[in-house]
Amino acid sequence: MSSDAVAELRAAKPTLLFIRHPLTGGLLHQLWEQPYITSFQHRFNVILVEEDCDLSALCDRHAPDLIVFRGAYSAPHRRITVANAHSNRHIPRVALALPDCFCTSRIANFQDMEAWGCDVWLAPTSFAEHAPEAASRAFGMPLVFDDQMCVDHGFERDIPIWTVGALTQDRPWRVRTVGNLNARFPDQVQSSPHPGYGREVKNGLVGADFFRTMARARFSLTDGTIFHAVVRKHLEIPACGTVLLAEPMECMPEYGFVDMENCVLDDGEALMDKVALLLKDEDRRRAVARAGHDLVHSRHAASKSDFLYNWFMAWRALRPGQTLVQHGLFGPYEAVSDGRQGLISSYTWAPDLLSRMINQAEQDYARGDYDAAAIQAQAALDIRIEHAPARFLLNRILLRRGRAAEVIQPHVGLFQFNFSRTYYATPEPDPVELAWWVFAHVCNRQLDLAEALLNTFPNIRHAELRRVAWLVSSLKGRAAPLPAAALPDDRPSVMHTTAPSFSNWMAEILPLLNLHWN
Repeated sequence: MSSDAVAELRAAKPTLLFIRHPLTGGLLHQLWEQPYITSFQHRFNVILVEEDCDLSALCDRHAPDLIVFRGAYSAPHRRITVANAHSNRHIPRVALALPDCFCTSRIANFQDMEAWGCDVWLAPTSFAEHAPEAASRAFGMPLVFDDQMCVDHGFERDIPIWTVGALTQDRPWRVRTVGNLNARFPDQVQSSPHPGYGREVKNGLVGADFFRTMARARFSLTDGTIFHAVVRKHLEIPACGTVLLAEPMECMPEYGFVDMENCVLDDGEALMDKVALLLKDEDRRRAVARAGHDLVHSRHAASKSDFLYNWFMAWRALRPGQTLVQHGLFGPYEAVSDGRQGLISSYTWAPDLLSRMINQAEQDYARGDYDAAAIQAQAALDIRIEHAPARFLLNRILLRRGRAAEVIQPHVGLFQFNFSRTYYATPEPDPVELAWWVFAHVCNRQLDLAEALLNTFPNIRHAELRRVAWLVSSLKGRAAPLPAAALPDDRPSVMHTTAPSFSNWMAEILPLLNLHWN
């Protein structure tokens, strides 16, 4: 192709300015994000920036049609600074929210998006489910896979069943299923451990080696963890021509998965019976494998994905006063004038194990059974040490027990900020957690320190912070207006907000003040 033809082809595509914190971890982390870059290049001329920069200068130089930011997420990264981030507001901008739905890196991600002037996110469905304060700003971002790497090589299928990945308590279906497969088909199962996230892969397989081995397997499995979410392996396994074994989940039909048609969905002995049937019937197994392969390569391949382009075209067509809603993870989009915004899920989300545990703990807390609440919250942390609502609830329980002096000690480690700034260089705390950190100092009769904490992070806005700022002012004898309720530009919290109104909040904090001050 001539240079003139290449230039003409590039000119036909809109220009995407993509700004992100550069990843510093191992190969596995790099492989998570690369398929999205491939999908963007399908429809855009992509200008990738991952160093300190000036947005105004970048826009002058590249004249982008769309600006995309990717802030902190569940991988080691080096933070960059974007000067003049709020300039060029006439250019559509969106953030990619890639943190796991439970991950503490969401706190840093929300701070990044606020600093960079992003009002909306593209995010997996589970992300919005676990951060309800961000739900109205979130549009669905479907998973895509690297279809240059995940292919059926036509190898001999000499691995009957290949089990891969970690066997941990947050993956109960996988643990059960691997045990059942080994018991039912002891001579036909080969296993590979999770490779880890380091720069050197000491166990297991990563990248091309992993997918070439997958292309030798007849069956392989993955799960949605306790959060019941589709993960990339749901696509990568059938993409290699291997029959996917997976747990039934509400979200599977959105991706086109149908039991015994293009995958195998079940649990326990029923799943084992289906595997036995397909092991005996090679023609049917090949038909299921071929259907799964064709499904994901036609609908979810990175080189064919239009999800960002579709959002861009719908957003660009909005008229003044209109907002956008998305009907299901794969669209379509609708312009509305009633103020609604974001993804309208095509299925009803069922609370996962951790959410059920915290909901029960909150009920125990509300009726005064703090021992039961603490047991439930600690059990949640035993499954996921970074689970923010569990840590938050344990701090409130300590306050209920009159132990404010213990809560404010950094070595206690229950404040998520102490955890997340260590692992993800989080620059600011979650707003609800900060409010209660301030309140713990109030309970400890340290009003000056409480006010100093508020002044340390003056840019964080949230109803809980306005409430505790009002309380500090009132206790210091200063007149203060009643705090405003939730505002559109408040930073989202990853905690379970404790009180929907100021009066509800007062009902919780007054007994705590009486306990510590009297």
